[in-house]
Amino acid sequence: MITDSIYNVGQFVVKTFSIKQSYFLAEKAALLRYYVSLRDKKIIADNLKTILRAKGESFDEEKIKKLIKKVYINFGKYLVEFFSFSKIDKKFIAEKVKIRGLEIIEEIVKESGGVILLSAHIGNWELGAAVISALGYPVSALTLEHRTRSVNEFFNRKRISNGISVIHTGMAVKGCFQALKDKRILASIGDKDYSGNGRKMRFFGKNTFMPKGSAVFSYRTQSPIVPVFLIREPDNTFILSFKEPIKPNLSRYEEAEVPILMRKTIDIIEEEIEKYPTQWLMFHKIWAA
Repeated sequence: MITDSIYNVGQFVVKTFSIKQSYFLAEKAALLRYYVSLRDKKIIADNLKTILRAKGESFDEEKIKKLIKKVYINFGKYLVEFFSFSKIDKKFIAEKVKIRGLEIIEEIVKESGGVILLSAHIGNWELGAAVISALGYPVSALTLEHRTRSVNEFFNRKRISNGISVIHTGMAVKGCFQALKDKRILASIGDKDYSGNGRKMRFFGKNTFMPKGSAVFSYRTQSPIVPVFLIREPDNTFILSFKEPIKPNLSRYEEAEVPILMRKTIDIIEEEIEKYPTQWLMFHKIWAA
């Protein structure tokens, strides 16, 4: 979804216009892309239909079209924010972010140090990691490299400028273990398997391969998993919410405990996506046809 053209236009817009104007232009550009990107639109439609069926909610094609447009608009706003916010600080947090459950992280860091934050492609997950880093917590983020080198370098510069250490998928295992050993916060995404080594699980009532890395790291390092989401409010402020920690049961063998941990995290991700389906910015196929 992120291409050189989007990257170049986005850079120009946020350097030229105010954040309010940038949001307005992003919405218009997102709607234009909605009309021309047939492949992405079909993927989003299929994803939304799967979510609504799992909820037992009725829908027709007109409703799906409206929801897809909102997904595109939210994605445009996500890009504006990532392009424009050069550094997240406490002033930004005070003005833009309400925080719920921060004491969960504080207690874990005080007791043991290492913690795995698990989110999804919902709201603004990149901004969420930057906010947590600005709050004074050492964050290492497991990231997927973009196909376009310039976009990849830009995203990494943004992450690093906000105090986030980047762990690329190529060095994931070693880097993740080291981050947890160093008592850093390991941030990862749990709604799609990009490694090819995932485990088949039920996700919104259908089988698909889901990432198992967080569950494996949690078991092997005895680090709790804390689901966390930065969700957009109607006025483009955010709520950063930390959920209750999920701790591994070491009395079970790893082969038995990993799918249990995965099930618990998937359930929480499903709940969040069900509440905010148009903020799930997933432009990839999740389920096989």
